[in-house]
Amino acid sequence: MIWDYLLNRFPYPINGTFHRRIHQGYFAQHTFMYSFKAIQMKTVQIHDQTIHVDQRPDYWQAVADGNWEPNTFKILKRFIKNDTFLDIGAWIGSTSLYAAFLAKRVYSFEPDPIAQKEFKANLSLNPVLRKKIDLVEKAITADGQNLNIYCRNEFGDSASSILSRSWDKGTEVEVEALLLDEFLEERDIDGIGLIKVDIEGGEFSVIPAIHNVLKTHQPTLYLSFHFPYLFESILKENYTHRQVRRVVNFLDRRLSMNFVLMRTRKRAVDQLKALLDSLSFYSFIYSENGELVSSKDLIDHEMLNGFTSLVFTNERW
Repeated sequence: MIWDYLLNRFPYPINGTFHRRIHQGYFAQHTFMYSFKAIQMKTVQIHDQTIHVDQRPDYWQAVADGNWEPNTFKILKRFIKNDTFLDIGAWIGSTSLYAAFLAKRVYSFEPDPIAQKEFKANLSLNPVLRKKIDLVEKAITADGQNLNIYCRNEFGDSASSILSRSWDKGTEVEVEALLLDEFLEERDIDGIGLIKVDIEGGEFSVIPAIHNVLKTHQPTLYLSFHFPYLFESILKENYTHRQVRRVVNFLDRRLSMNFVLMRTRKRAVDQLKALLDSLSFYSFIYSENGELVSSKDLIDHEMLNGFTSLVFTNERW
């Protein structure tokens, strides 16, 4: 494709005027997966690897400066060894693009329609990496059935979830879904070195459901926990009216009347325990900083009140 040729010929950012001239000429007569509207391509360097991106300049600057999840890229560099990488919750492609330098093949799963468009735009700017990345525009779920996903504020904001949460301000959209084990079997995928799962609370149903995949392939698992989102989802199920939820939440948090939501909290903790039990075959658990974590200390104040990411693996860090 001529676009691939141009990007390979000019590996550095091309100004918006040049892009517009291309668009008015050859590209104006053809249909492509991305609308080239005065693209301001940015070059981002991550651990000596260079990728080209579009949109979200502040976000990508934070990535380049090491201010956005620096441990995430360190973990990818540590545990990907020219094998297969599964990026479940790939968002706009930052982790998948970087992983493509390290992995033999990358499978990126992202159901958010706005994030998909940005991911495709970023793929189009990195034709060499694009050859190694398969973007799967579906959600991985416990039953493989189509379902709604819910945005926190708006789609594409990195917080879309299969959970309907109490304080979501946005809308919902139906998306396609699949079973991970069936996907791997159909594609004859083996040699999985690392799986990253960052799906905004969906992990509490998905991880137990993919237990057999994890135990069979024994990949390192880089898992983000979103316990507050799980709690919100259960709270919404128990109290369907938003104003009622506000009242009980106020009583629970502001007045320290923990008994008000005791059943809600217990149900959420039980789901967390079930998730952790499904991962008990892993020999080591590490924090994002590489510190060894005891399984006995996993259900603690930090995990129950915030967002935590852990590495489950059978090799020493």
